[in-house]
Amino acid sequence: MGEEGGVRESDSPVTFFVDPIDGTSNFAAGLPLFCISIGAAIGDEIVAGVVDAPILGQVFTAADGPAMLNGQELTPRPTRAAADALVVSGFPGQHVLVEQEELSLTATRRLHAEVSAVRHLGSAALELAYVAAGFADATGLGRINAWDVAAGFHLVRRAGGSIRTWPGRGPADAPDHERPAYVACTGTGRLDVFDELMDQLQEVRTGTA
Repeated sequence: MGEEGGVRESDSPVTFFVDPIDGTSNFAAGLPLFCISIGAAIGDEIVAGVVDAPILGQVFTAADGPAMLNGQELTPRPTRAAADALVVSGFPGQHVLVEQEELSLTATRRLHAEVSAVRHLGSAALELAYVAAGFADATGLGRINAWDVAAGFHLVRRAGGSIRTWPGRGPADAPDHERPAYVACTGTGRLDVFDELMDQLQEVRTGTA
């Protein structure tokens, strides 16, 4: 399953989620913040992932052992409190802004007001890898595709981080990488403000707000 290649089905229990260039706009502009992202799943469980940023010389990998950066084990730090936290994310993003303009504007103001800094890298996979490495405290988006996050989710988990997802209007039992909204944190501690904003988005999407 891939952004450019669509879906090719077979009887195999293994699925590869492939994004050959995550951060296409950066790539087209000559910015080095883009990567190749490949996640492998058996059934609904992601079992391996790689995020390769070729210009930056950074290759993040994880299978059933620890997450690695260029062959060195990642040892991320705990999630910092909101006032000290660095968030790497384009949340809410263009799609959510069109879908829920008022909520998006309110959420943007609150996130920027309550955390130390917000940086939009333009690549969800790379942002997840950087959270896995402990370079940033959290990342998240309100609308995403499986090929953008499958590898990154596995990296975060194998590095000791935490991920929470929201199903939007989709099935409640969908696996995490097939849900449209998520927040990933570098440690087991959560960045409450980000989770609360996603809770609000979920409530609006399901009409329970």
